[in-house]
Amino acid sequence: MKYAVETFDLTKNYGAFTAVDKLKMKIENKSIFGFLGPNGAGKTTTLRCICGILRPDDGMISAGGFDLQRSESEAKQLMAFVPETPSPYDLLTVREHIKFIAMCYNTLDVYNTTVDGLLERFELKEKENAF
Repeated sequence: MKYAVETFDLTKNYGAFTAVDKLKMKIENKSIFGFLGPNGAGKTTTLRCICGILRPDDGMISAGGFDLQRSESEAKQLMAFVPETPSPYDLLTVREHIKFIAMCYNTLDVYNTTVDGLLERFELKEKENAF
Protein backbone atom coordinates (compact mmCIF):
# COMPACT_ATOMS: atom_id res chain seq x y z
CA MET A 1 0.00 0.00 0.00
CA LYS A 2 1.74 3.12 -1.24
CA TYR A 3 -0.87 5.72 -0.32
CA ALA A 4 -2.32 6.59 3.07
CA VAL A 5 -5.18 8.50 1.42
CA GLU A 6 -6.41 8.74 -2.14
CA THR A 7 -9.36 10.62 -3.57
CA PHE A 8 -10.81 10.18 -7.02
CA ASP A 9 -13.15 12.89 -8.36
CA LEU A 10 -14.22 13.80 -4.79
CA THR A 11 -17.12 16.21 -5.02
CA LYS A 12 -19.19 17.80 -2.26
CA ASN A 13 -22.01 20.28 -2.84
CA TYR A 14 -24.00 22.40 -0.44
CA GLY A 15 -27.10 23.12 -2.48
CA ALA A 16 -25.97 25.03 -5.58
CA PHE A 17 -22.52 25.74 -4.09
CA THR A 18 -19.74 23.28 -4.95
CA ALA A 19 -17.31 23.17 -2.04
CA VAL A 20 -15.07 20.43 -3.48
CA ASP A 21 -15.01 19.81 -7.24
CA LYS A 22 -13.62 16.51 -8.57
CA LEU A 23 -10.58 16.49 -6.27
CA LYS A 24 -7.94 13.94 -7.18
CA MET A 25 -5.07 13.53 -4.74
CA LYS A 26 -2.71 10.92 -3.37
CA ILE A 27 -1.01 11.24 0.00
CA GLU A 28 1.92 8.88 0.35
CA ASN A 29 2.44 6.80 3.48
CA LYS A 30 4.64 8.36 6.17
CA SER A 31 4.26 11.85 4.73
CA ILE A 32 3.17 15.13 6.24
CA PHE A 33 0.69 17.17 4.26
CA GLY A 34 -1.47 20.23 4.69
CA PHE A 35 -4.18 22.11 2.87
CA LEU A 36 -3.65 25.79 2.11
CA GLY A 37 -6.23 28.15 0.72
CA PRO A 38 -8.61 30.98 1.48
CA ASN A 39 -11.79 30.65 3.52
CA GLY A 40 -14.40 28.71 1.59
CA ALA A 41 -11.87 26.86 -0.57
CA GLY A 42 -13.07 23.44 0.64
CA LYS A 43 -10.23 22.47 2.99
CA THR A 44 -12.38 21.52 5.98
CA THR A 45 -15.04 19.94 3.78
CA THR A 46 -12.37 17.77 2.14
CA LEU A 47 -11.03 16.63 5.52
CA ARG A 48 -14.52 15.89 6.79
CA CYS A 49 -15.24 13.77 3.72
CA ILE A 50 -11.94 11.91 4.04
CA CYS A 51 -12.68 11.11 7.69
CA GLY A 52 -16.23 9.98 6.93
CA ILE A 53 -17.94 12.81 8.80
CA LEU A 54 -19.52 14.07 5.57
CA ARG A 55 -20.61 11.91 2.67
CA PRO A 56 -19.35 13.10 -0.69
CA ASP A 57 -21.84 13.67 -3.47
CA ASP A 58 -19.57 11.95 -5.95
CA GLY A 59 -16.18 10.30 -6.20
CA MET A 60 -14.29 7.82 -4.07
CA ILE A 61 -12.05 7.99 -1.00
CA SER A 62 -9.54 5.33 -0.07
CA ALA A 63 -7.80 5.27 3.32
CA GLY A 64 -5.02 2.75 3.81
CA GLY A 65 -6.28 0.88 0.76
CA PHE A 66 -9.84 0.62 2.14
CA ASP A 67 -12.70 2.21 0.22
CA LEU A 68 -14.43 4.48 2.72
CA GLN A 69 -17.88 3.64 1.33
CA ARG A 70 -17.46 -0.15 1.24
CA SER A 71 -15.10 -0.70 4.21
CA GLU A 72 -15.94 2.24 6.45
CA SER A 73 -14.96 0.64 9.76
CA GLU A 74 -11.57 -0.56 8.49
CA ALA A 75 -10.78 2.80 6.89
CA LYS A 76 -11.80 4.84 9.94
CA GLN A 77 -9.68 2.74 12.28
CA LEU A 78 -6.62 4.05 10.41
CA MET A 79 -7.54 7.72 10.86
CA ALA A 80 -7.78 10.43 13.47
CA PHE A 81 -9.35 13.86 13.07
CA VAL A 82 -9.01 16.86 15.36
CA PRO A 83 -11.56 19.49 14.32
CA GLU A 84 -11.24 23.25 14.79
CA THR A 85 -13.72 23.01 17.66
CA PRO A 86 -12.57 19.89 19.49
CA SER A 87 -15.65 19.45 21.68
CA PRO A 88 -18.43 18.06 19.48
CA TYR A 89 -20.78 17.35 22.38
CA ASP A 90 -21.07 19.93 25.13
CA LEU A 91 -22.69 17.47 27.55
CA LEU A 92 -19.90 14.88 27.50
CA THR A 93 -16.95 14.92 29.86
CA VAL A 94 -13.37 14.51 28.63
CA ARG A 95 -13.44 10.82 29.59
CA GLU A 96 -16.84 10.34 27.91
CA HIS A 97 -15.55 11.95 24.69
CA ILE A 98 -12.69 9.46 24.57
CA LYS A 99 -15.11 6.58 25.19
CA PHE A 100 -17.48 7.89 22.52
CA ILE A 101 -14.69 7.96 19.93
CA ALA A 102 -13.58 4.45 20.96
CA MET A 103 -17.16 3.25 20.43
CA CYS A 104 -17.31 4.93 16.99
CA TYR A 105 -14.14 3.15 15.92
CA ASN A 106 -15.15 -0.17 17.48
CA THR A 107 -12.14 -0.11 19.82
CA LEU A 108 -13.89 -0.16 23.19
CA ASP A 109 -11.71 -3.07 24.34
CA VAL A 110 -8.61 -0.91 23.81
CA TYR A 111 -10.29 2.05 25.53
CA ASN A 112 -10.84 0.06 28.71
CA THR A 113 -7.15 -0.80 29.01
CA THR A 114 -5.63 2.51 27.85
CA VAL A 115 -7.89 5.42 28.85
CA ASP A 116 -6.20 6.13 32.18
CA GLY A 117 -2.75 6.13 30.57
CA LEU A 118 -3.94 8.46 27.82
CA LEU A 119 -5.47 10.88 30.31
CA GLU A 120 -2.16 10.98 32.20
CA ARG A 121 -0.03 11.24 29.05
CA PHE A 122 -1.96 14.22 27.72
CA GLU A 123 -2.26 15.85 31.15
CA LEU A 124 -6.04 15.50 31.21
CA LYS A 125 -6.43 13.36 34.34
CA GLU A 126 -7.47 16.35 36.47
CA LYS A 127 -10.02 17.35 33.82
CA GLU A 128 -11.41 13.90 33.01
CA ASN A 129 -14.82 14.73 34.52
CA ALA A 130 -15.00 18.29 33.16
CA PHE A 131 -17.29 19.13 30.28
